[in-house]
Amino acid sequence: MLDLTKGTSLPILADAHADLSAANYILPELSEWVTASDASARWAAQADFYSEMGHFWVSAGPWMFDHADVDALQLFFSAFREYPYKADVWEPILTVKIPEVAPLSVPTTVVPGLSATFEMSVTVFGAGYDRASMKYILVDPRGEVVGAGQAENLGGGTFSIALTGGETGALSVGSYKLITITVGEEAAKPVTEDITFTVTPELAYFQTLVQEIQAQLGGRIGDLEDTVDAMSATIDNQNAALAAAANTANMLMALAAVSLVVAIVAVALSLRK
Repeated sequence: MLDLTKGTSLPILADAHADLSAANYILPELSEWVTASDASARWAAQADFYSEMGHFWVSAGPWMFDHADVDALQLFFSAFREYPYKADVWEPILTVKIPEVAPLSVPTTVVPGLSATFEMSVTVFGAGYDRASMKYILVDPRGEVVGAGQAENLGGGTFSIALTGGETGALSVGSYKLITITVGEEAAKPVTEDITFTVTPELAYFQTLVQEIQAQLGGRIGDLEDTVDAMSATIDNQNAALAAAANTANMLMALAAVSLVVAIVAVALSLRK
């Protein structure tokens, strides 16, 4: 095994380097991108590195191998001060992006024969995450798996699981569990989320539906009655105002008649004089 840093490997590597450099060798896989002048410059740079450092371990990071203490089993490195990146530049890559899964819109009851849709939210660091796959299994009240499938990626971190009427029609009454298994592309760690729902008989469902409709209608009828009462009160107030106005008009007409009689009497008396 060749050692890039020390020992009898170094002369062998130096001879190989001289031969390859003289031929200005370019790997066939890189010939499309590396020109002859590029290769010549790289071979020369590696020769300078070997001449200065005394080994062939060329690294590309913030540290360079300096030398080894074979007796103490230690390696020594020196800092490469021209390294262009700060220490925290790679932190986003080092952070494991494990998805967080939560129910977004899920039914609490399912009726046999009617479709049911479960929507789940997948996020990473609070933002919607699409680079994931979600599968699910359906477990009945006895703990047996009665269904499985793949969730649909709707985008924006939303995944949808749709059970058709045929699938729900095969379910018996009881408490069921929908278990989702989500795996992100950037972190191969599965994340599970359990959703519990109850399968209710059709009759109970329709009874509940009728009761809800009755409650809604009762509320609307009550609102209409309140509106009618308010309108009746307004009409009564307007009638009272009209009656008061009519009384005022009658009084004014009576006063006008009296004034006319007084005026006539006054004219008659003045003519007698």
